[in-house]
Amino acid sequence: MAENDATPIDKSSVESLKKRILDSLYDGIMDAMINGRATLKDGKESAHFILGKFKTVKTKNELLQFLYDLSTKWSVYSPYYVKMKYSLTESEDTKKIQELKNKLYNFIRPN
Repeated sequence: MAENDATPIDKSSVESLKKRILDSLYDGIMDAMINGRATLKDGKESAHFILGKFKTVKTKNELLQFLYDLSTKWSVYSPYYVKMKYSLTESEDTKKIQELKNKLYNFIRPN
């Protein structure tokens, strides 16, 4: 992860992301219970886990770890972890590519 992901640099973006993820988790468990992929017990237990840990999440790395922990306890949440991990990796790769482009431009730019 990028170094600045370990600190709550942009709290509003992390909070916004947390809200979107929380809404998705809620929709996901409801859908899973309706379609028989999760039990009411799974829903209750995972809700307690989510409510107990989610408010302590302050960074994208902590959010990713939270989703990992959640997905290892209840496999119905695995897609949310995978999507977040992919999204963060894609963001890091995009940033690295832009940095390399800038370095290359500075290298070939006439003085």
